[in-house]
Amino acid sequence: KGMLLTLIPLLLAAAPQGDGVTLLAQRAEYGSYSDVWGYTAPDGREYAILGTSTGTAFYNVVVPAAPYLTAFIPGHVSGWRDMVTYGPYCYAVTEGGAGVQVISLANPEAPLLVNTTATGTVGHAHTIACDQGTGRLYVNGTPSGMRVLDAAANPTNPPLVATYTAQYVHDSFVQNGRAHLADINI
Repeated sequence: KGMLLTLIPLLLAAAPQGDGVTLLAQRAEYGSYSDVWGYTAPDGREYAILGTSTGTAFYNVVVPAAPYLTAFIPGHVSGWRDMVTYGPYCYAVTEGGAGVQVISLANPEAPLLVNTTATGTVGHAHTIACDQGTGRLYVNGTPSGMRVLDAAANPTNPPLVATYTAQYVHDSFVQNGRAHLADINI
């Protein structure tokens, strides 16, 4: 709950304040941003993970009025980047290509790129979702359909376990083995 309240002001700096939202801090090290994700470390520290046009930025937001950058992981240039976490790993995809970046959050003050995987099966992607109960990663908007990877089987190199190609999947929400898909006819 605290992460959401911290992130909304962090990202909506240009929005008028009001309706219970107060700007606490603003950071703008990178030209453009496309998405945000929250991560809570095992010790309770909270982090904001931001997709930028040139990579993934990690911010410590324990003190909401004073967030600071802990790491920046460069990636292919793209107007869209999406991230999700599973255990102590962050998985980032982009429409710029190059598969799935696997970033270790074992030390969230110094995130580390440990692998770029699924380059042949994913290529570029629009979004990524995770069923936290099963460790399955749902990679959406790829040239070859929605690809499902199993991070529980191997978190640094998740194997491909399923593909869905009946419709283009733009985004998804997955929980308890059930995927809710936002399809687009293209």
